[in-house]
Amino acid sequence: MYNKNNNYIKQPQKDFKPWRAAIYIRLSKEDGDKSESNSITNQRNILTDYLSQQRDIELVGEYSDDGESGATADRPDFQRMLIDVDAGKINCIIVKNLSRFSRNMGITINFITEYFPEIGLRFISLDPKYDSAVDDISEAEKLLNISVHGFMNESYLATTSSSIKKTLDTNRKKGLFIGSFAPYGYLKDPNDRHKLIVNNETAEVVRTIFQKFAHGESLLGITKYLNNAGIPNPSTYKRMNEPTYCHGSSNINDGLWSDKTVRRILQSEVYIGNMVQGKNKKISYKNKKCKATPRENWYIVENTHEAIIGNDLFFKAQERFNSGSRSSPVTNRVDLFSGLVCCADCGRIMSKNTKKNSNKTYVYYKCTTSKKLSPTACSNHTIRADELENTVLKTIQGMINIAIEQEEALKIIEKSSKRNTEFSALESNLKKLLAEKEKIKLKLFRLYDNREDGVINDEQFRDYKSIYTKQSVDTDNQIKALEKQLEEYKNGYDGEAEHIKYFKNHGNIDSLNRAIVTELIDLILVYEGGKIKINFKFDDIFKRVDEYIKLNTGLLEEEKSKKPA
Repeated sequence: MYNKNNNYIKQPQKDFKPWRAAIYIRLSKEDGDKSESNSITNQRNILTDYLSQQRDIELVGEYSDDGESGATADRPDFQRMLIDVDAGKINCIIVKNLSRFSRNMGITINFITEYFPEIGLRFISLDPKYDSAVDDISEAEKLLNISVHGFMNESYLATTSSSIKKTLDTNRKKGLFIGSFAPYGYLKDPNDRHKLIVNNETAEVVRTIFQKFAHGESLLGITKYLNNAGIPNPSTYKRMNEPTYCHGSSNINDGLWSDKTVRRILQSEVYIGNMVQGKNKKISYKNKKCKATPRENWYIVENTHEAIIGNDLFFKAQERFNSGSRSSPVTNRVDLFSGLVCCADCGRIMSKNTKKNSNKTYVYYKCTTSKKLSPTACSNHTIRADELENTVLKTIQGMINIAIEQEEALKIIEKSSKRNTEFSALESNLKKLLAEKEKIKLKLFRLYDNREDGVINDEQFRDYKSIYTKQSVDTDNQIKALEKQLEEYKNGYDGEAEHIKYFKNHGNIDSLNRAIVTELIDLILVYEGGKIKINFKFDDIFKRVDEYIKLNTGLLEEEKSKKPA
């Protein structure tokens, strides 16, 4: 029991230690490691010295975040400490000062004045002196004390953040690399962390990506090639080779490449030796989230490191991305297939030509690689514009018919009485589990009241809490599994899949226009002899829906047999 001066009255001979304490220590990068007063060792010594004088507090754990910012609560040992608090291992936290706990005023006030009192946790700060178990000052005074120091800490954080940003911007302007990890294809120079050197292992993958794309391979085709070859994607490669690498999506990353990653590599100037930085910036010094910045605000410095690919190959790839906006010099309108017709062998965009012969005028597409480079660079690929237009029109009409057939099949599957019964059962089970979750939550709330009222002791409290927490986790897992099943049912393409909507919009078409072509087509590859291959933007979805329908063939046949002949 405490008196006003924090001394014990009628202290028993044997110490009684109801408080199981954790000391929390933090040193951030912006604090530096030269200041002895803020060092990890010094904080530990001060806290353990304080604990040696406390008869009612037992040290059960130390949690230390070295090099972690106090702007957020997303710190490894801070989170580990909160998990142990929730598990009942800790009921007291001690810090040297509030800035070690957090420099974010919102986090500080939320934890110390709301969350910790709610769960009965004692919080002690040595500077400013604060102990939530001491009642010699009013709640208003406590809040004011915390708020003043919280404001000072947050002001320090904002000033430090601004100073760091100026330093980083100066380095960006000089073309010095300031990232924590080198871009895929490169390594940080061990002799100068601000310089990049080529990583021969991953650089070869980058070259392959550029070569395949420049030769007409689609983003999806390259993605499939990389995954089939078993090549780890950039994030996975970093995790395998950089022990300190950590990313928000690390736990859910499956190691597979995506077309978005391939596109990002193909559009990055870093691979021609240019340093490009400042493409994103933090929303706030208190928030790790970033937002994209306009290109005019990027820091681009040329020839700062060894290039992995040549300028010709890079700009050839950009030509494929950007050539869709070329206009006819005569009509000032974008040509029907501009930027979409590529040579299947060399991958270059084919040029449109006009040839007059007697009384006829022929318009055709031709690969000019052999003319521009050398006769052996590529063979003579040509196709007449009217033949190309006719083939593309017929193919799109065929795809529209397939989309309509898929839609009908999907509607039958979705309306199946058997499927609806299964869906209703899943929904009913989900409602029961959600109700069960609320009951468990209520039990946990009452548990704290029962301990405070003396209905149960601390040991019983921990036992019950452990049981209810496990029940809560199990229930959450069951809810997630059911929600996933329901989502799969809902995503059974419910008769209005994305590709169906786009293709249905052009039903019964008898001619093409630029809008239709660019909306539906990704690329048209022309082979020697005039054979073409059309890569539609929805090829993947067509295949997935087709597989979904095949999986439900039995149900589909069953529903069709019920209809009168």
